[in-house]
Amino acid sequence: MRSLFLALATSLLFATHAAAEPLAWQGPVPEELVARSHFIEVEGHQWHYVSSGEGPPLVLLHGLPVQSYLWRGVIPELAATHRVIVPDILGYGRSDKDDSITYDPGTLARHFEAFMEAMDFQEPVVLGVSDLGSVLGLHWASEHEEDVRGLILVEAVIRNGEDFYKAASFRMKAAFSTLRKNEKMAYRLIVEKNMGMQTMLPAMTVRDLSEAEQAEYEQAWADPEVRARVLLAAGPSQMPKKGRTTSPDQGTALMDAYAPWLASTEVPKLVLAAKPGLLIRRDEVKYIESTFENTTVVSIGKGKHFVQEDQPEAISSASAAWLATLPASRRP
Repeated sequence: MRSLFLALATSLLFATHAAAEPLAWQGPVPEELVARSHFIEVEGHQWHYVSSGEGPPLVLLHGLPVQSYLWRGVIPELAATHRVIVPDILGYGRSDKDDSITYDPGTLARHFEAFMEAMDFQEPVVLGVSDLGSVLGLHWASEHEEDVRGLILVEAVIRNGEDFYKAASFRMKAAFSTLRKNEKMAYRLIVEKNMGMQTMLPAMTVRDLSEAEQAEYEQAWADPEVRARVLLAAGPSQMPKKGRTTSPDQGTALMDAYAPWLASTEVPKLVLAAKPGLLIRRDEVKYIESTFENTTVVSIGKGKHFVQEDQPEAISSASAAWLATLPASRRP
């Protein structure tokens, strides 16, 4: 019976549309990016980040359960005109994962704010965000609008908690409910089975990752204690019932705070929509086009959730063209 429940939860959580034909792009870490790997200590924790290029700052944030490596195919073209900074969120990739803090979204948001302050940017930044990174980045942007030159939304969370839940597919809602109600199952799937790497990552890309690419992602989660400490704190098992916030450290609390701002702000926004997508699907695009101010929507082709793996050239080209239209600075 237990194995039946595990199979059900797995199928609900990682069910996808029919697979499209594989894409040809392969993207190991370019040597020049490896050479530009840096660490910065922020409030006693080491943040790893890649920095490439010169010019106005452009910060790219990954989501759960991946790392800065996700953006590797996007960086080179954007680094021709911008200083591109791609951090590993605290707990992810090569950043610290120790047990001195919790890794819930509220805590991560506070540490991301400290990271941005420590980077000491001398001019407004453009933020490119995905998944968990969108929750942290958009929350920061809503509280620092004068420091934001523009926003690039790629598979981003754009609604408040309750509206996000309402807009989710039946399968996503079932997965949230199943994992929230059964902590043992959540632990078995996410920690013991390492489903983030073994199932979610390959299921949510169109093309097949190479062995080297898969291994690069997996190295961050080799320790099950780290998976338990970090992934359980911000994963799907933490989605509250019907998306209704019950704690200020939940991701939905951050979403509730920034969603109204995101729709109404005049900060320029670029939305990159893949087909079929997961978080920004066709209905979400319609909502954005009818609701958001000062927003450009561009279709980037086939993709599920980790679209940077499938469409790096489309993302970088659309972003570069849009960046060229931005005013030099929005700071007064």
